Amino acid sequence: MAVGIIRKPAHAGTFYPSKREELIKAIEDSFLHPHGPGRLPIKGGGGEKHSIGYIVPHAGYMYSGPVAAHAYYDLSVRRKPERRSDSRPEP
Repeated sequence: MAVGIIRKPAHAGTFYPSKREELIKAIEDSFLHPHGPGRLPIKGGGGEKHSIGYIVPHAGYMYSGPVAAHAYYDLSVRRKPERRSDSRPEP
């Protein structure tokens, strides 16, 4: 995807809620779910430890949100990675 181009949400209302308030609640519920980390990410966090790497599922919040929340919580308490790489199919 070219830099500066913003793609419209393709699955709003299907794999995740289309309304902002419902989306925020779904994300928070993923963190607080029994299979999630049990707490919300730390805003402005970042400890001394580096993030090494994460493989994060993205099947939709109702399917993989709590599992994905573990990686995002960990990122909130560690120092931001120097590099990022996405590995996903392009539409």
